[in-house]
Amino acid sequence: MKSNLAIVGTSSKLNNECGIALAAELEINYMDYSEYIEYLTLSKISIIEEKFGKEELRKLYSQKLSSINGYSDSIFAFAGGVCFNAADCAVIADDAYLICLSPSRVCSKVAANCLAVIDTKDKNMNTILDEIFDKLGELATNE
Repeated sequence: MKSNLAIVGTSSKLNNECGIALAAELEINYMDYSEYIEYLTLSKISIIEEKFGKEELRKLYSQKLSSINGYSDSIFAFAGGVCFNAADCAVIADDAYLICLSPSRVCSKVAANCLAVIDTKDKNMNTILDEIFDKLGELATNE
């Protein structure tokens, strides 16, 4: 059974804010995936992007995804671009319940791998978190 949650969506800031709040409420670990990449590479994301370009940075994000499979009881927040890549979301969903936060149709591309796709348009953080907890409650009831 999966014990991780992964937050993806079009807003890295919202993904991180929700991830931090969820981790605090559930009393589990939190990790910003961009910070994790910086840890693995011993380099800042901005430096990697400047040196190698956006495309190589995206490839690096994808290449390192399998390294989160050893974690448990954690929430990962991903940079906004992950929700555009169904293959990356499928890898993440192998080990984590995937929640997509988006005010647009972008996440429809990855919806098949998601526990929930939450429309964030005109919603405050508490409303978004309540919807996530509702989905987690449904999951717990069904298992």
